[in-house]
Amino acid sequence: TIDNTVNNTETFQKKLKILVLHSNRQTSQLFKAKTEKFLEKKLKNISEFTYCDAPMVYKPSGEAEQLIQDKEYATVPNVGQNRAWWNATDDADTMVYNGLEDSLTYIDSLFKNGDFDGIIGFSQGGTITGIIAAMVHDSRASKQVAVPIDNISKSLKFVAMISGFYCRDTRPEFKNCLLESAPLQHNAESVEVRKDLICIPSFHSWGLADELVNPWRSEKLAEAFAFDSFNTLPPLKQQHTHLSGHFAKAIKFWPVQQLYEWLKIFAEKNDSTPDLSSTYDKYCSEIIV
Repeated sequence: TIDNTVNNTETFQKKLKILVLHSNRQTSQLFKAKTEKFLEKKLKNISEFTYCDAPMVYKPSGEAEQLIQDKEYATVPNVGQNRAWWNATDDADTMVYNGLEDSLTYIDSLFKNGDFDGIIGFSQGGTITGIIAAMVHDSRASKQVAVPIDNISKSLKFVAMISGFYCRDTRPEFKNCLLESAPLQHNAESVEVRKDLICIPSFHSWGLADELVNPWRSEKLAEAFAFDSFNTLPPLKQQHTHLSGHFAKAIKFWPVQQLYEWLKIFAEKNDSTPDLSSTYDKYCSEIIV
């Protein structure tokens, strides 16, 4: 059982500014309405949330498109109004995340004024958060990345991914963000994450009964991130699973207390509480190059 009671009586000199990325077939307004009680309100003394809409309209394809074209499903929700960070093609061997570049450019523009310390992403939003972290890691190491994300690279301190999954876009510039090579099959045994692990502080959570995103896919995303080498408490990389599913029934099982304790590493505290910010400074100077 996860205890989501959060001690939010502590005060901080400056709240963390967090960009929140919703899932596929959703909007920022809908995601906030569903999760605010369990997430934002419990973290309100340490963070300020900004929810943003993905720039693309959700467009179903393949089986989903056929379902909607069927007269019996003419009123299927989430079509024509809800948003997506990309629209994926169907074939796993040639899969392309159409619109991913535009979404990355859009998110980078939101960081133009250094307004955000970190990102929290859910499901598809968690995946693009992982892609961003990989690109920031590579960019800080002076490696070429698929899309310029200079604004994000300057200010990103941490990422949190809830029910995210590894990227299946087969284009090398995106596949190599999280994977070492193209897998022969998409299963836990065949998928190998990148060897140059991502050195961005990361928080991962997923449900072991998730039927929409196979739990091993979320685990593979987490494996692409480096473990904390400083043995900090709390660790700079954290993984938490729960026994529930993907979203509606799972929200109340999200490890918000653990997320709160982890966010303390990055928050500027007042004189009444110990300052952990030096932990992050050490992480940046010794791991991120």
